[in-house]
Amino acid sequence: MHKIASDLYRLKTTYQQSLEQQQFSSTDPLIKLARRVDAERIYDPPGELSKNGKRHDNDFEEVSNILIIPTNKEILCDRSPFLPSTLHNSLHFLPDGPARLLDTQFRLLREDLLNPIRGGLSNLLTALLQEYHSSTNDIKLSKELKKIQDGGGRFSYNNGVNENGDLQVYTNIRFANIICDKRKG
Repeated sequence: MHKIASDLYRLKTTYQQSLEQQQFSSTDPLIKLARRVDAERIYDPPGELSKNGKRHDNDFEEVSNILIIPTNKEILCDRSPFLPSTLHNSLHFLPDGPARLLDTQFRLLREDLLNPIRGGLSNLLTALLQEYHSSTNDIKLSKELKKIQDGGGRFSYNNGVNENGDLQVYTNIRFANIICDKRKG
């Protein structure tokens, strides 16, 4: 049920973004006003600016406070991240200018890089939790998850058109004596 709600929310967000990107040539001020009011209704700014509060522990207004690597709470968060539009008249909590451009580019680039990782981890954790709580498990999934839990391997997931991928899982990893060499990296 939770996954269905999440998928519906993502579909709604994708649909709204596609509407936002369409170029409307209407000169009717009432239509423009209605579109602006609807955009303001669905607008959910970052951090404390959101009327629903912070999404997770790495949701900040200032991009310099955002960690590049997602936190556990960010990976497990049900709400979509704040992804500003690049369109000229779109809603944003910053005024037009270099700060807004930097904010927009940082958030969109970070999302492009981290969404597959976050999606893979989230799907793996969801599958493991379902496996743990379900009494009637899919035997193929059970074997795959058991193999991954025991020795690692590739976890493949497919939750729709934009939600699919592979996550390589390594188990029993220990970091020791990490050294950077000037020539070898």
